[in-house]
Amino acid sequence: MTCTVLITDDDPSIVTVFEFMLVKNGFNCIKASKISECVKYIQENHEIDMVFMDFQLHASSIPTGIQQISDVSPKMPVFLMMSYPNDRELTIALGLDAYGIVYKPFDANEVLTLIRETYKSIKT
Repeated sequence: MTCTVLITDDDPSIVTVFEFMLVKNGFNCIKASKISECVKYIQENHEIDMVFMDFQLHASSIPTGIQQISDVSPKMPVFLMMSYPNDRELTIALGLDAYGIVYKPFDANEVLTLIRETYKSIKT
């Protein structure tokens, strides 16, 4: 079985890099540019294993988005992606029920290791 990652970001360059990295390393990638799209994909596709979501996408709706994902798939790992967060953003992000935080620009090897380890832990 192949790991399927849902990347949610409104920056096409981040999505393109993430998709290339995932596909090149044998993972499936689904893309969303809005939180509502992300939640809809999870509701419709039970093959999604984890989500990487841009925190700055719509920071005020991230808590609601994470809650909606949790309502649909309670054990879904959700990683927040952040670029140089300020103290307020970091405090909010750390208070959310996210699986972890990935800082942009991200190191591909670190993200791939994170995906592999998370996938292994949720499938065993």
